[in-house]
Amino acid sequence: MSGFLSRFSLRAQIGLIALIGVIGLAALGLSYVLSNTTLARMQARLEMARGAHETLAAIEAGLLQARRNEKDFLLRKQERYLTQHAKVVGEAVTKARALPRYLEDAVIAARAREIAPAIENYATQFVAVGQTQTRLGLDETKGQLGALRQSVRDVEAILAKDEDHV
Repeated sequence: MSGFLSRFSLRAQIGLIALIGVIGLAALGLSYVLSNTTLARMQARLEMARGAHETLAAIEAGLLQARRNEKDFLLRKQERYLTQHAKVVGEAVTKARALPRYLEDAVIAARAREIAPAIENYATQFVAVGQTQTRLGLDETKGQLGALRQSVRDVEAILAKDEDHV
């Protein structure tokens, strides 16, 4: 190799070494730019995945709370659970509508768009249950149950008067 370089002048040899150095630095710079671009893309995907995970966790927590409110309403028959249920389900629907923006895969995003209408359907069904239960009566003083209880009291009063006369 020394025979090859000896054919060139010292100035050309130094220029060749400088050219090799510049090419090396350019390659190193290009490698740095490419790796930064790749890293930025991966960071963006990670943020999207984190957003999707946090949104799904919030939806899950909301639906669990909605189920708890549903159970409490059916057991305790208090209207406050209907209000709490509606609020929690509304928040879950809002989060479910936001979920697809975190998803890059079109098929998964399409499936995610089905979540909000399903939650809304659940909410509609529970509102119907709540309205029916309210109409029937949440306790023995309200609704049809209250009317029935009052009728029983009226009949008992009439029977009590008849017993007093006998």
